[in-house]
Amino acid sequence: DEDDGKNTEGRRRRPYSESMARAGEEVDVLISARLFVRNLPYTVTEQELEEYFGRFGDIADVHIPLDSVKKGKGFAFVTFLVGEHAAKAMENLDRQIFQGRLLHVLPARKAAAQEDEGAGEGG
Repeated sequence: DEDDGKNTEGRRRRPYSESMARAGEEVDVLISARLFVRNLPYTVTEQELEEYFGRFGDIADVHIPLDSVKKGKGFAFVTFLVGEHAAKAMENLDRQIFQGRLLHVLPARKAAAQEDEGAGEGG
C-alpha cells in the first residue's frame, strides 16, 4: 500500500487560521447582530457611531459605557436589527480609521461583559 499516512498530497490539513477564526466570529454576529467596537475616541457620541455604522443597515441600539465623570471609556456596543448587516459592518469597518483612531470591531459577548461589570460587587 502506497498510502502509509506520510503522503498528504491532496489531503493537506490546514492549520487553524485567522480566516477560520473570522468565520466563527461572523456566525456569532449573524445570531446576535451585536458588535463590540474598541479604540474609540473618548469624545465619540452615540449619534456619530449610529451614522458611521448605519450605512450598513438599520441600527437597533448604540451603547457607550461611561466612566464616573460621564466620559466614554473608549469602547461601545452597536446592535443592528439584522445580523447580516452587523456582519457586513464588522467585515468593512474592522481596522479602519475613525476620527483618527484605528477601530477594532468584534462580535459582542454579552455574558463576559455582564460578569465583568458585576465583579467585586456583593458581600
